[in-house]
Amino acid sequence: MFTVIRLVYVVFVSIAFLWVVALTTVNPSTAQAERLQHFTLEEFKDRITGEVIMDPEFLKKLDELRKRCGFPLYVVSGYRSPKHPVEKVKVKPGQHTNGTAVDIRALSDVYRYIILKHAIDLGFTGIGVYTTHIHLDTRKSKTVLWVL
Repeated sequence: MFTVIRLVYVVFVSIAFLWVVALTTVNPSTAQAERLQHFTLEEFKDRITGEVIMDPEFLKKLDELRKRCGFPLYVVSGYRSPKHPVEKVKVKPGQHTNGTAVDIRALSDVYRYIILKHAIDLGFTGIGVYTTHIHLDTRKSKTVLWVL
């Protein structure tokens, strides 16, 4: 009987410890976001699930882009959970699910040009130009540029 009680106690303490660790663990993207000058982590949240897991190096590069542009960059879409409807229909999840992509609102040709110029200079490797926004990512494969 004593062994069973001891076992239950050890299991309970272990679970409680893991729970406390999980609650106090700092997400690397959260720590990085605290050092960003121009963005908050809230701006990158998945609009459906509320999740946000952004790559710290990507956020650093995006913050530098904002600094170089000299005007605010409004995030249309940041992190997307694999559960997000846009990602669920894809054969392979996109860059947004890796926390290495963002869509930025760009309503004028002048803004699009400035964002593009600096994004290329900073080494973003996935750049998509749309009528209302620009997609930027740091994919590991070859550089890709598309215009729709």
